[in-house]
Amino acid sequence: MPTGEGVSGPPEFFTPDRFAGQNVLITGAAQGIGQAVAHRIA
Repeated sequence: MPTGEGVSGPPEFFTPDRFAGQNVLITGAAQGIGQAVAHRIA
């Protein structure tokens, strides 16, 4: 994820291994927010 002016880092409640070992279904992952979430979880 790019960083710079106006872009913040992950929220404080972000847990990197939250979905480790689980299957995650992300709807709308082809573009926009869904795509960003899919890349973040991958």
